[in-house]
Amino acid sequence: MLLFISCASIWPCFCRNSTLFCREEERDALIKILQSLSDPLGLLLSWKGKDCCKWQGISCNAATRHVVRLELLPRLENRSDGSIPVPDHPFYAVRLSSYLLNLKHLNHLDLTGINVDENCAIPDFIGSMKQIRYLNLSNMGFHGTVPSHLGNLTNLEVLDLRNSPQSCPTFFNYVSSGDDLQWVSRLVALKHLDISGVDLSKVHNLMQVLSMLPSLSRLSLSCCRLDNFHLSPGRGLNSSFLSNLRYLDLSNNYLDLSSPFQNLTSLNYLDLSYNSFNSLGSHFLSGPNLEHLDISRNQFRGQIPRALQNMTSLTYLDLSNNGFSSVPMWFSGLKCLIHMDISGNPLGQTVGGLSLLLRDKCNLRFLNLDGVLLQGQIIGKSSGFCAPNLESLSAGGNLFEGKLPDQLGNLENLKYLTLSRNFFNGSIPDSWGKLRSLLKLDLSSNFLYGAIPWWLGQLQSLQSLDVRDNDFSGTISESLGQLSDLQYLDFSGNSLEGSVSEVHLANLSRLESLDLSNNHLTVKIKSDWVLPFHLTYIAMRSCKFDTRLPQWLRTQNNAGEIILSNASISGELPEWLGNWIVFILDLSHNQITGPLSKLSRFIGYSLDLSHNQISGQIPATFGNISVQSSLFLNDNLITGPIPASLCEYEGLELDLSGNKLSGNIPDCWNKSSAPLHMNKINLSSNNLSGLISSSMGKLSSLLSLHLNDNNLRGELPTALRFLTNLVFLDLGENNLSGYLPSWIAEDLQSLKVLKLRNNHFNGSIPLKFCSLSQLKWLDLASNRLSGTIPTCFGYLRGMTWVSYTHPGNSSAIAETPTVVDKAPTAGIMKGNELEYITTDIQSVSAMDLSGNNLEGSIPKELASLMGLRSLNLSHNLLSGNIPQNIGDLKVVESLDVSNNRLSGHIPLSISNLTFLARLDSSNNNFSGRPPKGNQLDTLYTDNPFMYAGNPQLCGDPLPNRCPGDKVPEPPNTPGEGEEGKESDSSERIVFYGVVATGFATGFWGVIGILIFKKNWRVTFFRFVEKRMDGAYVAIMVKVAKLKRRMRRT
Repeated sequence: MLLFISCASIWPCFCRNSTLFCREEERDALIKILQSLSDPLGLLLSWKGKDCCKWQGISCNAATRHVVRLELLPRLENRSDGSIPVPDHPFYAVRLSSYLLNLKHLNHLDLTGINVDENCAIPDFIGSMKQIRYLNLSNMGFHGTVPSHLGNLTNLEVLDLRNSPQSCPTFFNYVSSGDDLQWVSRLVALKHLDISGVDLSKVHNLMQVLSMLPSLSRLSLSCCRLDNFHLSPGRGLNSSFLSNLRYLDLSNNYLDLSSPFQNLTSLNYLDLSYNSFNSLGSHFLSGPNLEHLDISRNQFRGQIPRALQNMTSLTYLDLSNNGFSSVPMWFSGLKCLIHMDISGNPLGQTVGGLSLLLRDKCNLRFLNLDGVLLQGQIIGKSSGFCAPNLESLSAGGNLFEGKLPDQLGNLENLKYLTLSRNFFNGSIPDSWGKLRSLLKLDLSSNFLYGAIPWWLGQLQSLQSLDVRDNDFSGTISESLGQLSDLQYLDFSGNSLEGSVSEVHLANLSRLESLDLSNNHLTVKIKSDWVLPFHLTYIAMRSCKFDTRLPQWLRTQNNAGEIILSNASISGELPEWLGNWIVFILDLSHNQITGPLSKLSRFIGYSLDLSHNQISGQIPATFGNISVQSSLFLNDNLITGPIPASLCEYEGLELDLSGNKLSGNIPDCWNKSSAPLHMNKINLSSNNLSGLISSSMGKLSSLLSLHLNDNNLRGELPTALRFLTNLVFLDLGENNLSGYLPSWIAEDLQSLKVLKLRNNHFNGSIPLKFCSLSQLKWLDLASNRLSGTIPTCFGYLRGMTWVSYTHPGNSSAIAETPTVVDKAPTAGIMKGNELEYITTDIQSVSAMDLSGNNLEGSIPKELASLMGLRSLNLSHNLLSGNIPQNIGDLKVVESLDVSNNRLSGHIPLSISNLTFLARLDSSNNNFSGRPPKGNQLDTLYTDNPFMYAGNPQLCGDPLPNRCPGDKVPEPPNTPGEGEEGKESDSSERIVFYGVVATGFATGFWGVIGILIFKKNWRVTFFRFVEKRMDGAYVAIMVKVAKLKRRMRRT
């Protein structure tokens, strides 16, 4: 009976507790917190109802129903159509809600999913939540100083305030600790402290504070602007007061002393990457417990530090991006390694290749050897090759050569294999067909040949296959169509032939990137076939399509980049293309016809329809494509005026050159935001007339302006002086007139190319042009300029430097070309025959002042322009001698001083111009003997008129003799005796025998090798093909110029 009464009294309490919801006051506080947040994705839709313990991110004590845990983290949102990823910060708050204080039993607070206002600091009230044991406010965007009130959280075990987890913040002053961290010393229970990205540069008591945290086991101080002062002797880390420290991250600081780390024997994780260490002491971390060591991106040189020899427990080692030059023999003793990264070190002195590095590394799973300059065979003859568990091998960018090793086929656990950018040859070994776990195979940029193996289609796990830029030939096996997990496929830059059909693609349902460019492939896919995948990148440059733009392409509405240039596409643009939104669309170098009107609604980042047969006018609404970066319509048959709507174009590049556009250049460039964005405008080779638009002076960001080969007239508008960033200015081949304005030199100080040829400019060359210090190409030819050549031209600094690598010139200074530096450039090096065509203006330096009325002498200072490759002073009124120091133009390839009034001897120093390909000194008053030696004799053979019109020149190689030259004796005539006849006959027999033997040996020596050595045969025919392509390009350039002239007439 007593037992029954006891149970009866307990039962109501049990029932009552089992139905309790969360505390009402805490639920109300959570509602207030929710109201302070912006939740655009609706991740907190579960925050409704009475029981807040069931809300997402909330945990309660099971007995008391108090909220003890609050986590607002990035996570997956479950929807009916599957889970979708959300941003790192799905919530936004102007400031943290003080209603957090009402959660009085909260011990775990993680708000890393919230992004606070840019002016928000960590609130002081956080320091009043004394029951908190776990506090994570990392990467929330706080500014200001970390409040010292956090020192009141004496129960805190984990404190995470880190900023910018991926890399150091650009500015450190938005989160600072001030100069005193004393408040941290009060957190005596702290086990985990992460204040990475907090500026500690002014802190003077860092080590003193850390010494008062006896339980600290994990410390992260990355990106804190620490230097040697903070860890100097007397302040350094010491195992006596950090005996429990297991994890230490000091990456991305300014440290270079290794002594503070000598006594931390308890560490098993140490990250010192992105510092300035150049050595490690012999007693550096001599303890055996270290398992993870990262000293990448420091300043080490020479051999790998011997201090690592005793770290036999290491499982993770990153030595990448230093200056280590060799791997010592003791390195094989690190047998526990699982992850090893030595990439970015010049290890060319290491002998043994992969065999040495994998010796006794039977636990290794990850190995990165990218860019270490190892050479020879990748697997040498050394014994000890052991890597049965290897999952990732990356050895790109080295000097490995020979065949791909069969041994790699035994690594059956291999998932990632990269051997790109080496010198491997031969075929892919059949033994690699056993790599059934392979996810990625990258053999790009080698010299591999033969067929792409059919058995690659059996590697069912393969997700990425890249064999671009090799010499693979044959057809693409249909078995590759069975790689249902394949996401990335790149066969570009080979000699593959045959067709690509539905069979190759039908099962590639996960394919995202496809590149078949620059082969001999024909795409034969039915127009009504629906592709089973949605590509983000499509490149089929130089593939052959039947005729029109393929219909199946319209299903690829997720594609960000589509490149179908030089693909034999003809016909008009389809209607559906006008409704597309695509990042980059390149249909250049095809035979597309018809108008542009169907693209009036097209939206994209870059559109290239150049080198087609598009006709009609540019639609008036075409300029509404305001988000484009590049619009290329050059080299078509487009007529009519340039629509004013293009002034609203906000892209970086606009190229309408090589068409039949007429009328004036629109004067509306000041009516849009184009001045803030436009980098390049090319309207050359059209029929434009009138004045140059003065509103173009508003295009303040313009780097390149091409208005050449039109019918523009008048003087240069002074508004162009505001184009202060201009690098390339070509106004040649127009009807411009007036004096050359001095503001060109005063305001356009960035100019590298200035071309004003074939106009009607008069007057003298302004002396201020000498201040264009970056000028590399000056073309003032065929104008009406008079006066003398400024002597200060010899100080044009851009022409005095050899700023490119020329054959035989190892001292050349290499410069990184900019976008404008890569602009197409053509310049005639007078004669009408020799022409430069380049895509890199850094590689060419030229001066052309020909076809004017310049007089006086040639300044000797011009010989200081040692970077000149072309100097043309022809067809002027120059007199006097050629400067004796003209031979100082060491890299000049064309020198033309013809049709002047020059006299005296041609300097012997011209024979020092070893790169000279053309010399013309005709029609002057030179006298004496012409110089000889080096290539001058060959130049005369190629152009016997190079000295013509100088009647006082004499001597070899000219036909007229100089006074005092001996008359050469006549040669012996045949028939002077039987002895002579017999001698001639025997010599003739010997001669013909030697010629026949040499021909047979040479012929069969070459042909025989080509017959029996396939790789030689492939290389030879690719060489012939490249020479034919070069000849084809030269012919097409001439034809294109002829067509332009015919169109204009």
